[in-house]
Parts: sequence; C-alpha cells; structure tokens
Amino acid sequence: MLFRSNPEILNNYAVILCKRGKHQKGEKYFLQAATNPLYKTPEAAYLNAGNCARGAGDLDNAEVNYRKALSVKPRFTQALYEMADLELKQKNFLSARGFLERYMEAGKTNAATLWLGFRIEQGLGNNAVARNYAQRLKTEYPSAAETKELLESERNSE
Repeated sequence: MLFRSNPEILNNYAVILCKRGKHQKGEKYFLQAATNPLYKTPEAAYLNAGNCARGAGDLDNAEVNYRKALSVKPRFTQALYEMADLELKQKNFLSARGFLERYMEAGKTNAATLWLGFRIEQGLGNNAVARNYAQRLKTEYPSAAETKELLESERNSE
C-alpha cells in the first residue's frame, strides 16, 4: 500500500485512530512514521505516539515516546512540557522541575506552564517559588482557565 510508505499519511492516519480510541494501532503508525528516514519531523510523531499512549492510560509507553522525541530534538518544548506534566502526575517532582526548567530555557512561558510550575513547587514544598508562579499566573493570565483552577485551589485550601 502506498500510504504505508508515506510518513505524513501514516502520522495523519494515526491521529484519527487515536481519536477513535484505537490507541495501540495509532501508536504503531506514529512509530512507523517516526522511523521513516524521509520524515522531516520524527520528534512530532514520537510526541503524538506519547500522547496516544497517554490517552490509553499507558504512562510508561508515553514516557518512552516523549523521551524518543527529546532524543531527536532535545529542546522540543511540547515534549518537555508533556514530560514535566507526566512526572508531576507520578509525583516525581524533582524530575518534573527539571523538564519544566528545560522547557522555560527553550520556550516562552504561558498559563499552562506557570500552573504546572506552581503545582510542581508545591509538591516539592517550595512555597515561596510556588507563590511566585501563582502571582505571575494571576498577573499575566488573569482570565485563563489555569488561573481559575489556581483560585479554586486557593479557596479550597482556606
């Protein structure tokens, strides 16, 4: 089949499969695209494979794929963010901080990264740094969904 040799089509087909809940099959096609030497952005296919695995609840496989994306492109901000978030969810706070710091060196902060930083620093018990993230989130992104989550968490902790 012609589409099996075209990494762009493989990647796009895999997106559809994952959206339809066919995670294993989707991940397989993402990995085929990523390993095709003609594919110009294998890191994107690895990221997609990670997201697909994560959608299926397979955090170990998600991590493997995110790390593959970072091995291809070490400053790939989307993969750095996903790894920081994944490490936070697994309560690996120090590792999460490391990935977020790498993200912030390579990319621009946004409401999602500030919210992630807040939760990581809270997990580490660094309340002063967490407050700094919270203040930046409130100031720079007052109407963001993440700011609303922050305000809700502050209300619940009172």
